[in-house]
Amino acid sequence: MKKISLENVPRDVSFTRIYGLDQNWNTKSNRSWSCVGAPRDQNGFMYILCEEVYITTKEGRRLLFAKGDLLYISKGSEYNITFSTALGEFTNILINFNIRDTNGEEYALADDIVCFANDIPAKIVDDMFTVANLSTRLAYPTIPVTKTFYEILEKLNNHLLASKLHSSSQNSVLPAIFYLDSHVPDNVSIPQLAQMCLLNESSFRKAFKVYTGMTPMQYKTYTKINKAKLLLRNAPKISIEEVAEKLGFYDSAYFHKVFVKETGETPKKYRDKYIK
Repeated sequence: MKKISLENVPRDVSFTRIYGLDQNWNTKSNRSWSCVGAPRDQNGFMYILCEEVYITTKEGRRLLFAKGDLLYISKGSEYNITFSTALGEFTNILINFNIRDTNGEEYALADDIVCFANDIPAKIVDDMFTVANLSTRLAYPTIPVTKTFYEILEKLNNHLLASKLHSSSQNSVLPAIFYLDSHVPDNVSIPQLAQMCLLNESSFRKAFKVYTGMTPMQYKTYTKINKAKLLLRNAPKISIEEVAEKLGFYDSAYFHKVFVKETGETPKKYRDKYIK
């Protein structure tokens, strides 16, 4: 089968025959299952709810997955699976589906069995439960199940792209972060920071926010206020006006305003807690 990614699904390719169920392999007599000799007839997403899952493929590969992992299992896979779980707990959510184009050619998202994603947002998990509930509760679940499943695919793709962007942004914005951390008083501009990272301004802003959780301006303020706290605590002979000047604030009144906004107290009140 040809492989495709969620990011680039061809227009003539559809996800069909979607069916979900929440499974409970937790009885004393049966915590395992095998499809060796009876290959899977559909692709599947399996979200792990129990502590651990052990899978041994037909070829002898031994795989261990943990709670919170989202597995992709390709059509045609053969394996033994064992769940490590306490009695009374559900072990996994499984959604089966086909991937075909208009000519009937089949596709896969990966080879065999892989951990497709982890730490997925709770909303995706909720939607998977919804697919399972609709599949088993409704007499004609195709339309609502398909709609919800496509929403899962969109959210999952966004999650994977964000994870990829976070990983790549780590290296790309480090020059700006190092500069801001070591040149606190400088009032460097956003275009200058972007140039340090060899990025255009839009890409820089996006990557910086993904990596730090803050905009570049918020991070600049964060470093200045942290440095101000250090000076206020440990340099009693330096006046508050001098602290403002040392950190690149254009006057002490503006420093006072920003400090109160970020900490909830005035510079003097903050200093008085540490210096009597």
